[in-house]
Amino acid sequence: MQRRVTQQRYHTHTDASLDYLTEIFKAYLLYMMD
Repeated sequence: MQRRVTQQRYHTHTDASLDYLTEIFKAYLLYMMD
């Protein structure tokens, strides 16, 4: 039970980090295309 909660929290944190990197990548592409 405890392990599952920890894993879920870790995955949520990882997804948030990926979304953050994706937003930076999109902004970078828009900047380069401009």
